[in-house]
Amino acid sequence: MKMEYVLNDDRNVFKLGNDLPLCVNQIAKSELKEIKALITKSGFENLDLNSTGNMTYFIRVKSDDLDHQIKWATTENMDVTGLYSLLLKTIKSEK
Repeated sequence: MKMEYVLNDDRNVFKLGNDLPLCVNQIAKSELKEIKALITKSGFENLDLNSTGNMTYFIRVKSDDLDHQIKWATTENMDVTGLYSLLLKTIKSEK
């Protein structure tokens, strides 16, 4: 089962489903700044991860300047796992 969330520049986190997107959280400005910094630090736009497995994770960054997605089942890239963990925290306190 695919679960997909979207974080926009207004700091709102939406859960995507069959119906309309459902707002589940709003994060602090400092959290959004930290996420953007980690995206830059990781060199996200140049990451080449495209592997799948029983449990596949993905992150897609879409902005005016970038539209890039990575997929992985296992990775030792600490920037990727750190970014994923940080993004998970944005949905931990769903309304």
